[in-house]
Amino acid sequence: MNVFLKKLKKRADIISNIRNFFLELDVLEVETPTISNYRTTEVHLKSFKTFLVSEIEKKYSYKSRKKMWLITSPEYHMKRMIAKGSGAIYQICHSFRNGEIGNYHNPEFTILEWYRPEYNMFDLIEEVVSFLKIILGCKFVEKISYRDVYFNVVGIDPLFASKKDLIEKSKYFGIQNDIIFSNIKLKNEIEINNYLLELIFSLAVEPIIGMNNPLIVYHYPALQSQNSIINSDDSRLSNRFEVFFKGLELGNGCEELINFDNQKKIFENHNNFRKKLGLSVYPIDEFFVNSLKKINFLYSGIAIGIDRLIMVATKSKNINDVLTFPIKSS
Repeated sequence: MNVFLKKLKKRADIISNIRNFFLELDVLEVETPTISNYRTTEVHLKSFKTFLVSEIEKKYSYKSRKKMWLITSPEYHMKRMIAKGSGAIYQICHSFRNGEIGNYHNPEFTILEWYRPEYNMFDLIEEVVSFLKIILGCKFVEKISYRDVYFNVVGIDPLFASKKDLIEKSKYFGIQNDIIFSNIKLKNEIEINNYLLELIFSLAVEPIIGMNNPLIVYHYPALQSQNSIINSDDSRLSNRFEVFFKGLELGNGCEELINFDNQKKIFENHNNFRKKLGLSVYPIDEFFVNSLKKINFLYSGIAIGIDRLIMVATKSKNINDVLTFPIKSS
């Protein structure tokens, strides 16, 4: 069997096993739109734009055109399904993020998302553990709090670290000054510390964790988890977690925010930050926000990058190795 065919078969087998996993659990597979009326308001995600043409006149001139957007994930549509009473659901689909190209990124990628009504964060974590053991054949999946893994690797408590401590640690780990100070001028003291915490975690912690076994890191700082429920025992923390293996982030999950006012405020804050950066401001997804009025129950969800999952399963170093046609050859 040639390498190309072997790659196709391995990918097909993994996706088939994922579907069987959810079939056994009686989780419903769903489909949602790839083209949306709204784009994401998040600063760090850039959507692909397209146009809906209602009527084409002679000589192919457009009588009217409406801006539409390719989804960066199926999240908002799936949450609207939860609000309509879908129960537990999952989806495997393509999503699109402009400008994301690298060893671990392709502008078009495959994503798995699933949502579980009446599940708290730890309920979903246990299901993710089962998922990883079955899909990747792992014997063990480790779990640790964000606070503990940060202290173990960096040597400081992230909940009490000062700006001075974080700048010193950034330099200790070889992070360049232009990166350390690139966004500090835009933020207040609390936001500066959060920016530095994230910077150190992404550049110094993430690449070395979960090397032997998958690692689930839970209770991220609240400032890094706007769409998650805040922990009831410590308001500095959120009920959010991420999954790492071989130095790669594979997934991001949480107890989902259900408060209409809070969610709308988050989108408004996104746009206010966009203004500070001199970026365009985008309309809030009213379909999604209004759907939250119908949700009065706890639910949790997670998104997992299928391409990265396949990278780990096949011991690949570059996402292009697991894609049939990467962006450069598509």
